[in-house]
Amino acid sequence: MTRWSCSWTRPSPCPPLAIGWRLAKKALGFRTLMDVIPLDASLVKGSHGRLADRAEDGPLIISSESDLLPEGEVAGTDVKQIVLSHLFD
Repeated sequence: MTRWSCSWTRPSPCPPLAIGWRLAKKALGFRTLMDVIPLDASLVKGSHGRLADRAEDGPLIISSESDLLPEGEVAGTDVKQIVLSHLFD
């Protein structure tokens, strides 16, 4: 039997069916626990918080407020402050 595995679900025979069943119960008004995200961190895949290997793959900021953008390259750790300055300055 083939087991499906997604980066955001627990291993199960058919994650799309399990998620669909939970969503259907919720849409019908039933209380249901939406526990589709695993608590085991080793099951989560992807680049969550990982710095880019090449500068070309780093953050890209497109803004109509060019005066709020720094000159040159932007470090990934500076993105939060740039977004906040756009929202609150």
